[in-house]
Amino acid sequence: MRMYNKSFGTAKSFVVFLVLVEGWISVSMSLALPSPERQRMSQHNAIVQESDRRMLLNSWPRLWGNQFNVLTYGAKGDGQTCDTKAFELAWLGACTYAGGVMVVPAGYVFLVGPIMFKGPCSTNTLVQVDGTILSMPSNSTEWLESKKIWWLKFVGLNGLTIMGSGLINGNGASWWCNSCRRAEVLPKRCRAPTAVKITQSTNVVVKEVTIQNAAQAHLVFETCSRVLVKEVKVIAPEDSPNTDGISFADTQKATVEYSEVSTGDDCVSIKSGSFDIIIHHFKCGPGAGISIGSLGAKGTTSCVSNINVYNVTVENASGAVRMKTWQGGSGYVSKVSFENIRVRNVSHPVVIDQYYCDTAKCRNHATKAVAISDVKFRNIVGSYDPSYKAVSLACSEKVPCTGISMVNVNLWPIHGSRTSPTFKGGSFCHNAYGSVDGYSSTVGIEDCLSTPSDIWWKSALTANRLLCPRF
Repeated sequence: MRMYNKSFGTAKSFVVFLVLVEGWISVSMSLALPSPERQRMSQHNAIVQESDRRMLLNSWPRLWGNQFNVLTYGAKGDGQTCDTKAFELAWLGACTYAGGVMVVPAGYVFLVGPIMFKGPCSTNTLVQVDGTILSMPSNSTEWLESKKIWWLKFVGLNGLTIMGSGLINGNGASWWCNSCRRAEVLPKRCRAPTAVKITQSTNVVVKEVTIQNAAQAHLVFETCSRVLVKEVKVIAPEDSPNTDGISFADTQKATVEYSEVSTGDDCVSIKSGSFDIIIHHFKCGPGAGISIGSLGAKGTTSCVSNINVYNVTVENASGAVRMKTWQGGSGYVSKVSFENIRVRNVSHPVVIDQYYCDTAKCRNHATKAVAISDVKFRNIVGSYDPSYKAVSLACSEKVPCTGISMVNVNLWPIHGSRTSPTFKGGSFCHNAYGSVDGYSSTVGIEDCLSTPSDIWWKSALTANRLLCPRF
């Protein structure tokens, strides 16, 4: 008994010592930080309850180096218990410290509802995803009460990195069966959430993670600048509705490289207000390819410029490289390059569609369109489904496509003969002006683009350019 009391006393003294050390370190670190940092840490300490502080002390060595493990804040990681609150608390900790790391450890499945990871934070915040983050199903209380159209949303950050070997699973199957994109389903639901949405942020890196089965789009950047997406995988079934892989809107200076997307919609979509976007060493399929648009919906003005796509493989997809705009819109798209694109079994390899419509019926509005100019298709090679046109450039009556360049566009049907009566492939151009150079074997391409004999279209082109201040 005497030995037990002595051991108990020693343990008690050690715990008191740890508490004192923890308090001294916290005070010392707090005094060493600038005033805004001290304020943030004070706010964080006020949020975390005393029980959470004791858990933090018990696992103190694991948090050394500004690491905030979601397990420390009460996450179970059993795939059944709601871990949303633990994620919110871990984020507050990581956000407080410069170089803070929110850790989602390997070997666990964390079930979470919609969360907003809000800034501003101290610089260079890292979300280390090595485990699995699983979304609550569509019929859960979190979704029914929140009515949010995003799941994991990052807002107002400078220096955000999301990386790791883990999986972000949007649990999309529970949403797809009621999607309004599937006409046979009633009641219809169109407001499914984006899996990962990053807005109003700069210096963002998303690296190595896998994002799977989003309810709608997988990874969306909106109003961001200086973005890098590297070695990322996006996976969803081919028939999953509106599940874009990576999407940019009002975003500048972004690069997607060494990544792979297979979904039920666009592998990458570039929307209005996006400039200086580079996509290279990228694999797409199944899906709808790499798309600029849709632009100009409901009479809006859209501006896109300096888009460079090269060294891309597209396989078993409905599209490869395409641009799509609505009738009645306005604005300007220019300086676009698609180069070194290898396709295999693609329905629509090269498309410009200024008559885009994704509903059963659209209003005919031939007087206005988003102008498209200075677009290069170079070294586009591979096989396509001869039930469709290999090259289709359907441009506006009033605002035609100009400065279109096709160099070494060589596309052949995957089956049958080009001389067969059932062959529907080849090329189609309407009000598209430019040139065909190099060896281009695609049927009809040499007669597709026109050379303008007058300048009737220049006034419309100039008017649209003036609507985009960047040009």
